[in-house]
Amino acid sequence: MKFSVIGTGSISDSLIEAMQGFSEIELDAICSRSEDSARSFMKKYGFKRFFLSVEELALSDTEAVYIASPNNCHFVQAKTLLEQKKHTLLEKPFTPNLKQMKILQELAKQNNTIIMEAITIPSLPNFQKLKEILPSTEEIIKVNLAFAKVSSKLDRFLEGEFINSLSAQMSGGSLVDLGVYGIWFAVSLWGEPHSISHHSVTKINANTDGRGLLVLSYEHFDVEIIHSKISNDGLDAHIFTKKKQYIAHGISTVNKIIAVNTTDQELKNISVAQEPNHYHYEVKEFIECVKENRQSTINSLENTAIVMKILDEARRQSSIVFPDDE
Repeated sequence: MKFSVIGTGSISDSLIEAMQGFSEIELDAICSRSEDSARSFMKKYGFKRFFLSVEELALSDTEAVYIASPNNCHFVQAKTLLEQKKHTLLEKPFTPNLKQMKILQELAKQNNTIIMEAITIPSLPNFQKLKEILPSTEEIIKVNLAFAKVSSKLDRFLEGEFINSLSAQMSGGSLVDLGVYGIWFAVSLWGEPHSISHHSVTKINANTDGRGLLVLSYEHFDVEIIHSKISNDGLDAHIFTKKKQYIAHGISTVNKIIAVNTTDQELKNISVAQEPNHYHYEVKEFIECVKENRQSTINSLENTAIVMKILDEARRQSSIVFPDDE
């Protein structure tokens, strides 16, 4: 499969390194607005060619494309690729809003093309293990999830530099970039909540959120998700049940799972083996979907739609408006 990549940020490095572990993938082209960046990636990873526009890439004979561009570019770029029947692995958040997500879903169906959100969580072996061993929802008391880490670009932003991921103008911010991990974690385990609330939001400018608390309410329990780019509040998942507490270290990587007995506080490591590069499993799932000509049942479009619906409502409640909402 001739596989190309849009974007030369650090997340592209990680995913390309995962791709290199699969014989089915032939690294084809890198696409960037910067020729210097494109040439650098060509040399670093052995891509055969580069493009400076998505339109040119879409018209080439490449077969599949990973999109890792700024959030506000996702919809237009994916639409351009799907119209030319390119299988598309689209970095989270899928699109700026649910309306655009539905358009891409229908376009993929019309063109018999695979599209999948690039989110690590659902396909990770330790997450699958957690899903297997968790008790029924009646046994769950509460869930605390956190992806809260000071952005490495925050100082530059505060000094006046324009940063894509810290700008609502580019469909960025803490909720959509980091809160999305907690949402995917919960939706993959328990489906769509019956209601949500987004509060304690700290804005870093008039329209961009730096931190917030998102609550997903299910029939028997609430899931509290702390997301932040301006404070270090943790990166783990804590699931409290009547008999045990389950701790997943790293909600985006699930490197380890610890079970703690409620009565005697005995700890047990119940983790399973995982590849060091946690992007390995989403790449594997995408390859299998293309080979079998089916949409993913793990990183499913149904769950992507639920996640986008939650993000839209959370932004509405917090007056976080993106240009594509208009």
